[in-house]
Amino acid sequence: MPLCRLFSRAAAAALPACAAALLLGLAACGTTSAPSSVSDVKVVKDTVPASEVLGGDTPSAETVVKTDTTLDGGNPVCPGGPNCACKSSDECDIGLCIETPTGHNCAMACSGQCPAGFQCAGIAAGADIIQICVPKWGRLCEPCSASSSCSGALLGDGAVCVDYGKDGRYCGAPCAADGDCPSSYHCLAATSAEGKSSKQCLRDPDKAGITQCPCSQHAIDGQLSTVCSAASGEQTCSGVRKCSATGLSACSAHAASQEVCDGVDNDCNGLTDEGACDDGNPCTDDTCGGTNQQCSHAFHSGSCDDGNLCTDKDTCTEGKCVGDAVQCGDSNPCTLDICDPATGCKYTKISGACEDGNGCTVGDTCSGGICVSGKQKDCNDGNACTDDTCDSNSGFCFSKNLDGNACNDGNACTEQDACIGNTCTGYGVDCSDGNPCTDDACDPTSGCSHTPSTKACSDGNACTAGDVCDGKGGCSGLPVDVSATCSDNNPCTADGCDPTVGCGHAPTDGVCSDGNACTSGDTCAAGACAPGTNLCACQADADCAGKDDGNLCNGTLYCDKSQLPFVCQIDPKTIVTCSTSQDTACAKTVCVPASGACASQNQADGKSCNADGSVCTGGDSCVAGVCTAGAQIPCDDKNPCTTDGCNAITGCFSTNNVLPCSDGNACTIGDNCGGGACLPGAATVCDDGSVCTADSCDTATGACVFASAPFEGKGCNADSSVCTGNDSCVSGVCTAGSQ
Repeated sequence: MPLCRLFSRAAAAALPACAAALLLGLAACGTTSAPSSVSDVKVVKDTVPASEVLGGDTPSAETVVKTDTTLDGGNPVCPGGPNCACKSSDECDIGLCIETPTGHNCAMACSGQCPAGFQCAGIAAGADIIQICVPKWGRLCEPCSASSSCSGALLGDGAVCVDYGKDGRYCGAPCAADGDCPSSYHCLAATSAEGKSSKQCLRDPDKAGITQCPCSQHAIDGQLSTVCSAASGEQTCSGVRKCSATGLSACSAHAASQEVCDGVDNDCNGLTDEGACDDGNPCTDDTCGGTNQQCSHAFHSGSCDDGNLCTDKDTCTEGKCVGDAVQCGDSNPCTLDICDPATGCKYTKISGACEDGNGCTVGDTCSGGICVSGKQKDCNDGNACTDDTCDSNSGFCFSKNLDGNACNDGNACTEQDACIGNTCTGYGVDCSDGNPCTDDACDPTSGCSHTPSTKACSDGNACTAGDVCDGKGGCSGLPVDVSATCSDNNPCTADGCDPTVGCGHAPTDGVCSDGNACTSGDTCAAGACAPGTNLCACQADADCAGKDDGNLCNGTLYCDKSQLPFVCQIDPKTIVTCSTSQDTACAKTVCVPASGACASQNQADGKSCNADGSVCTGGDSCVAGVCTAGAQIPCDDKNPCTTDGCNAITGCFSTNNVLPCSDGNACTIGDNCGGGACLPGAATVCDDGSVCTADSCDTATGACVFASAPFEGKGCNADSSVCTGNDSCVSGVCTAGSQ
């Protein structure tokens, strides 16, 4: 059977333009009459979203009335019959599978009547229109977060996401009175999620709370959710309620509690873990974090207050607040000076010994908080060479020396005794007899003595050694070995000994060695070995400095003495090798010759690079050492029926949309995008009711044109009277002829 339009152009023109929506893939045939039944229409098309049915609304699960009968009383056969479940339009007898709150069902054709909760809406197919039953309040009461998800979703462009306070946000439907809403709903003033006011269909507050808002199949499939909250004291915590097969879930918000270190805003004040780790120690920085979300208390330095009045200059040391002890001294020896950590210094009168401040008194005692002086100190030291006194400040006894006074120290080994300082001192008696081989001594009682010895001595001959005393007062020694004793190990001197001056070294001539392997032909001169010809390029590292190129990156020279002759070589340990692990496309690590240090060197500006790994930017290049992304590539395909964007990996893409558009023909109304093309809406009907005009529409302006020229002078019937003759068209009007 050929695919035919369900209604003629005339019937389609009679439908309201707002009830028409495009059905892709509907083929046309030659007939203009309607088929005898719905089964005469076969439409092959993918499932039609409810949002493509303009002017139609989908009922909520509460208001949907599922029926197993067609409007003419017949019983449908599933699959394929009206209201039968479907996945695509080619499963349906009428060739149209539409979205409903209970899932996708085959559409039901209508001619003005539909089951409760549905309404008859027109679907444009080319220049013709077919009518099907569509839900009236499709997504009413579905969870939402913004009005954009409610407006136009089978609820009309005025639908908003209504804010129900702590219970969350749900889609409303625009209304003017209660009659515009389904049962259990009222037309009430509502506030949208964006804070704007309007009249919307809301749940009846006297019969059912918002918690009983049903979850449609669309909401379950999309796992739609809405915000909610839980109050605890003055704090409110936010959460979500989500649709599932069992309905709306409980609010996920938790009750506000004291903050702990767990990465959660426990008290719901917008801050996380604040104060959760305070250990009360002023010398630690308390933080919460790490892999296991734990408290840490890092020591810090600086001033603090340990709360103890017996300390001052408190500072933090290794996590403890430590201060210097306060000195509670009132300088009164007859008070007990103590410090109380809570109140500070205290001074209590005491009895007992004290110090009156006069060091020359002894036995001072406290009486009534005052130190009373004792008797004077005795400073007589019994020394005839001193005048003894006491210093009251220090309490020390001082003796004034009686210098020059004659005295007797009682020592036979001194003479001319006199007071010197505070001591009776004499000049020592000289007991030396001038003989190194006698021991001269003095006994304080008996005086001087001279005893022969066998100790070492000097016989006055520089060329003898081992001189000793013979025990009789004489001194002698043995001649020295000149070759051993007087050798200076100098090949350029002759060694000898003189009794008066000792060893001597006379200069000689001849060949010698200066000990330097780099010289050849060394000879004696003025008692020293003079170096010969130098065979080496260097003797020390400093000799190579003048031969270095000054580039510290390729190593420095040193004197290589591993073999003769010595030469200057590059020290491998001084060659600089820079790590390139941090190099980028726009910055390379190089060695600076002047300093030998590794430094980052920017590449030339404009060098090509890849800044963001995205194909959506072009011309990425180096700028001041940084790879900088270029401008976004243009992705606009100039097609109003596609939504253009760019994927960082695959590049530009275009997605078909269903937005209003213009097909360029002003004589079509309600043009809409579909399949990436702008599809024409309903044709404008131009009919002035006159048989004397040719009616048409101007595709450029959309204005109706009634041309009279083609019918000018042609016969017509102006007054349906046989009493006039020759009725004819005159300037577009059927004019009666003469009687």
